[in-house]
Amino acid sequence: MSRRFVLVGIVIVVALPCFSTRARATGTTDVEVAGYEGQTSGNFGGCGPSGRVRYGGLAAEVRHSERRPNAEEGMGLTGVVGAAVEYDRVTVRSAEVDPNSPNVLRDTRFGSFLGGAHARVGYHFHHVGFEAGIALWSGFRSPNVDSLSALALPEAQVTLGPRDFIYAVGGVGVPQLSQTMRYGLPYAGLGFAFDSGARVETRLGIHRAGPDLFSTAAFRLDATWYVPLDPMWSLRAGLGIGEGSDLEREANLGLLLKL
Repeated sequence: MSRRFVLVGIVIVVALPCFSTRARATGTTDVEVAGYEGQTSGNFGGCGPSGRVRYGGLAAEVRHSERRPNAEEGMGLTGVVGAAVEYDRVTVRSAEVDPNSPNVLRDTRFGSFLGGAHARVGYHFHHVGFEAGIALWSGFRSPNVDSLSALALPEAQVTLGPRDFIYAVGGVGVPQLSQTMRYGLPYAGLGFAFDSGARVETRLGIHRAGPDLFSTAAFRLDATWYVPLDPMWSLRAGLGIGEGSDLEREANLGLLLKL
């Protein structure tokens, strides 16, 4: 089931840029793709054994607005859709695994491909914007690969300030594409856009941590830099660090295409 909704999300991401010529002329479409790698840890079921996850994946996100960020009346109607596919390698700490359990073994290690997707729609005036939608992802309910399951929660994001200058964001859900699988509840941050086309975004939040669907959360700080290569393409690079039962960390690298 989880693989099916991942495939649906990827199809949506691929199809969304196919807007009419008129929509492209008056609006703006950002297509963002990034590969990421990181580590997270947390408990199964809140009080169950703890597991450490090494993960790596690929994420894509498309944002379309009916007007450009520098429009005096704001960006107007806006839609965002994204998806991610990653491989999680889970190590369950042997001292915390019940030796009498029929489902797990000591020194348990297992891995699986997981997926997630999210979508939001909203409206942006020049100094304030609001988006709402849904996020869904897959994870494990217990320390074995057969416990793979999925969870969906609503998401929302508020933006204060013009997105072509200095702006603040806050909300619940997916703050940026490499965190499609790591729901934030809540998160907040700042963005800085420069005349050169460069942009810096920061996010601080409490995010899903570990291999469980959402039994453990940890503080995480992320920073993402966008460096223009030409009028359409930008290089994007990000780093994340957090405080969990082990060090939470992530690095990501990708491209942004402006249409």
